[in-house]
Order: sequence, then C-alpha cells, then structure tokens
Amino acid sequence: MTTELQSRLRVYCYVKFDQFDEVEIPTFTMLATNPESSVYAFTLQYLRDGQPESQSLILKTFQDDMYGKDRTLKERHALKNLHFRGYPVPRPLASETDANHIGVPFIIMEQIPGRLLGEVLKEAPPAQRPALITPFVQLLVDLHNMNLKALVDNLIVKDDYTLIKRELYNLKGLVDGHDALTSVLGWLTARRDTVPCKRPSINHRDFHPWNVLIGENGRQTVIDWGWQISDRRYDLAWLITKLHREGLGDLNPLILEEYQRLDDVTVEQLDYFEVLANLRWLANVGREIQTNPALQNGSRAQMRTGLLPMATRSIHQIAEQTGLDMPTAENLLDEFTV
Repeated sequence: MTTELQSRLRVYCYVKFDQFDEVEIPTFTMLATNPESSVYAFTLQYLRDGQPESQSLILKTFQDDMYGKDRTLKERHALKNLHFRGYPVPRPLASETDANHIGVPFIIMEQIPGRLLGEVLKEAPPAQRPALITPFVQLLVDLHNMNLKALVDNLIVKDDYTLIKRELYNLKGLVDGHDALTSVLGWLTARRDTVPCKRPSINHRDFHPWNVLIGENGRQTVIDWGWQISDRRYDLAWLITKLHREGLGDLNPLILEEYQRLDDVTVEQLDYFEVLANLRWLANVGREIQTNPALQNGSRAQMRTGLLPMATRSIHQIAEQTGLDMPTAENLLDEFTV
C-alpha cells in the first residue's frame, strides 16, 4: 500500500509542480495513523533551473467518504487562512478531495521540524514546564481572540444559547443506546441555560500538547485542525480533560491560571464544559470501537487495555462533577463492544 501510495504521489507531484524537472520522492515514511486520517513524511526531490533541490513535506490523507472530504476541505481552509494571518500552522502546498489522484482525499503541507510538545512536557522537570506552558496557552488565547472572519464570512447565531444547543444536539446521535451517556447528556441539557456564550470564537476542537510541535528555537506550531465556531470554554475544557486522562492533570491549574492571566478574563462554569468534553470523548471512543473494522480480536483487546485508565479518569471526573451514578470503565467498554 505504501509503495503504491508513494508512486501515485510522485505522479501527482510531477503534474502539480510542473515548474520543477525530474521530480522524485526518495523517502516516504508513515508517521501516524488512525481511523480518520494518516500522516506521512516524504522528501520531494527535483531540479530547478538545472540545480538539484529538495523539500521535506507532510502528506495527510483522509478516508474517501463525505466525512473525509469535509475534513480535507476544513483543514485546508484553516491552514491556508491562518498561515496568511501569521498564526503558526504548517503552510499548505496542495490538496485534493478527488480520490482519483492518489486514492484518497489529502493535503500536502510543509514539514515543521520539531517534537510534540506533549512528549517534551512529560520529560521536562517541573521547574521548566511554565516556560513551555505560557507560549502554548498564548496560542489558544490568540486563536480565541482572532476575528471570526479569518475562517467564516457569515455566522448566524440567533442567541447566546445557539452554540451550546448545537453541541448537545450533535451529541445525541452518539450517545443513543447507552444509558449512562444519555443520562450525562440529560444533565447537561437541564443546565444549558447556565452557560450562555456571549462571544463565539474559533475553536481548534482538539487543542492539546500532542497537536503542537516545538522547534529547536522554541517556536510552537499547531497542527491537526478540525476547527469549529463555538464557545471558547469547550476548547479549554477539552485541553484540561485531555491532560487529566493522560496523567498530566497537575498542569491544569497552571494552564487555567495562564489562560485567565493572558486574556484578562475569569473563566466561569468551566466544570460544565469539562463534563461536556469528557462525554464527547467517551462517545467518540464508543463510535470508534463499534464502527472501525480494524479493531477486532487482538487489536480491539489491545485498544481496550490502552483506553482503560483514560476512560476510568474520564468517568470518575464526570461522576464527581455531576453526582451521577456512572458505570465502571470496564463495563462501559464492554457495552461498546457488544
């Protein structure tokens, strides 16, 4: 598969970048894969005016369905417009939603040298973490304060509750059939009037240190854009619950303190959005287990083992914040696999 993909990519680049001669792809390596997308690093080698040159690039592919095409268009839109505005994202070079080119929808972008910030934070002594956290949180504050016209021309929000109603409506289909998750959605729905959104913001929707690259110069770059216009508290809660699940919850007080300091705000009702973010994560886990054909037999068992501690933390946090009687992580994962 990789050989075929590499070959088709070379043909595409030969046609797309016709200003170059003798286009080749001498290196091609998979970096990451999940049910929704795969990421590859490759070298584009060519002649420009008779002189040899090369670029280190990234190929990100998506599933060949309507969801995959939509993700391609959304990520391309975000990278193009945010890069134009100077926000630190990889520069996009090409993208296609037509699978006839290389077999799947895809984006080609520049490769940013560096390491995932999440791994750097895990290794860093506690005394060094604040110096990494402040610029990281500044990225989130800058995104939330960006003019919405960076990504949307027109936004219709009827009232302060439109966005939270949309969040809850979109969750309904994901939690149907799971009593425990449905009860959490009911808890959120009963309290939605407590969380009006006075100022919609651009949300990354998966902002965390493993979606940020840090270079040798300390510059941080944000990747993996599934953006949406929403309440900024969702992004912040998603980050906080992600770190809690990953065992880095000790960073959360610093992150919240820095966010409020850098934006000169007091974040209210964040607990509500933490419940919402945990519910969304559990619902996504259930959907992946139930719909991904690759997660069978040994693969499914391996995934369950990796998910168990994270699901346990997520369920405990929901129970503490809502007072609801939640199942054990083992029982909930069993329910997903039926």
